[in-house]
Amino acid sequence: MVESTLSKIVPKTVLVIGDPIVDRYVWGHVDRISPEAPVPVVRYHSEQERAGGAGNPAVNLVALGMTTRFVGRVGDDLSGQRFIELLQKEGVDTSGVVVQQGSITPTKTRVIAGSQQLLRIDNELPQVLSQSCEEQILDQLEELFVDVSCVAISDYAKGTLSDRLLKKVFELSNERGIPTITDPKGTDFKKYTGTTVLKPNARETLQVSTRSSIEEAAEEILETVGPQVLMVTRSEEGISLFFSDKRVLHFPVFSEQVCDVTGAGDTVLATMCAALASGIAVDEAVVLANIAASCAIKKIGCARISLADIAERIVDTQTESKVCSKERFEQLFSALRKEKVVMVRMPSQPSMLQLLSLSQTAKKFESNKVIAYFEEKEVDEKLLELISSLQSLHLVAHGVESFSPDDSHLMIKL
Repeated sequence: MVESTLSKIVPKTVLVIGDPIVDRYVWGHVDRISPEAPVPVVRYHSEQERAGGAGNPAVNLVALGMTTRFVGRVGDDLSGQRFIELLQKEGVDTSGVVVQQGSITPTKTRVIAGSQQLLRIDNELPQVLSQSCEEQILDQLEELFVDVSCVAISDYAKGTLSDRLLKKVFELSNERGIPTITDPKGTDFKKYTGTTVLKPNARETLQVSTRSSIEEAAEEILETVGPQVLMVTRSEEGISLFFSDKRVLHFPVFSEQVCDVTGAGDTVLATMCAALASGIAVDEAVVLANIAASCAIKKIGCARISLADIAERIVDTQTESKVCSKERFEQLFSALRKEKVVMVRMPSQPSMLQLLSLSQTAKKFESNKVIAYFEEKEVDEKLLELISSLQSLHLVAHGVESFSPDDSHLMIKL
């Protein structure tokens, strides 16, 4: 089950290599159209800056509990300084970031009213990585690889990822048996030869191929580039895995609500890296990545998705039953520890008054995660079914004899 896979994720060190971008969000609201031109007038409310581009999977990895190192090239400008500050604030190691004189750090400014993006302004001038910056990165690359369990390559076609740098990264990774996941850009995928997983979207997959279908294009890429797995993200059609041994697996989309797809691909990349770094198989990892993406697209802008977010999403979308055994409860609870959880201890044979009290408690704390649990391993199935029918209740666990709740968790005994 997916809860078991989630519980396998443990803190590891991940190296992220790619293009830095500063994402700036300007928030406001619209209540009229300009008399000067048929455009909305945005009344400014606030603004926020976030680490974008390859910085987004880096901060997502931190949110997933990983130790993260970043390698990239910024310009000698205020945006470059700001990008480094944003990563450091999140706890990302920026010792692999180099500054290229005369280069501009790409900045994307999005104007948002409510949940609607009205405009995006890009300030950028893509430039190739200078020879001096390339040498700086290559000189410290082996040191940056120490204790690394997975490498994420995030290409936004801004110039950081030179052919020589990519070749060295894949060489070091393969020598050490470290998996690499590459989010590609452009029409030349051969420069990614040596990656373990190649993660293009459907449009990019068709662009680099002479074939007309995703399946045929995937076969061609596997032959010419040679990744162990081609992972194609297909929007509303979900995610497809194409393996070098000809296996094909399809995973349907997990979300029914879309607010903003910005950064969803980075969330998938980060989740896959955290999973592979923890020794989880690709076909299991993609299920978690799919759930993480469903969390990201429900938020505005580049969202940081944690293990608790994924666990909460699993709990909220129980399709079979809210009832879980001690093992499944412990797997979910370990990820939900940072959430506001209300634990309600149930007697083995609750009275109608106690059941009514449970219902009232679940409604009272409906903004939290309310979990009813029995210490007894064997509980009447009809009773479990009755309790799980309460809409405001998130889980019903049995066989939970003891556990160590955090101070933020409320304990109630009926």
